[in-house]
Amino acid sequence: PEWDGKRLFIRGSSQGGAQAIAGAYLDQQVTGFIATVPGFCDHTAALIHRVPGWPNLAPLEKNSPPDPKIIECLRYYDSVNFLKNTKAEGFFAASFLDTVCKPTSIYVAYNAHQANHAMIHQPYSAHANLDETITKSYEFMWEHFNNFKKK
Repeated sequence: PEWDGKRLFIRGSSQGGAQAIAGAYLDQQVTGFIATVPGFCDHTAALIHRVPGWPNLAPLEKNSPPDPKIIECLRYYDSVNFLKNTKAEGFFAASFLDTVCKPTSIYVAYNAHQANHAMIHQPYSAHANLDETITKSYEFMWEHFNNFKKK
């Protein structure tokens, strides 16, 4: 009874950020999401000599490309795949010192997202959300809610 039947927002960080992205893809009723330092981005990065995001399921090995069967499977479970096919608005955060969820993998996912989206850059942060990031993400969410009232 608390849901207005129009606006549905999910949020998460790290693995939860990946789950927020997947949730927006899997449930078309989701109208917006927050994914800060999300995991499961750019699994196939090793194919083009880029560092994949967490959990690094297809690491780049010297002179040995990842198994093609594994790559094909990983593409389905990649946040990049989900973001290409969701209409939900999204808020992202990338931490430049993050050694868990690599910022490059998050930018690949962010650039794949076709709906309205925003990004906050955390140049001096590791795998965490700064207070400013949390504030900006909630501002994005409330703006999303307020815009729905106008429709």
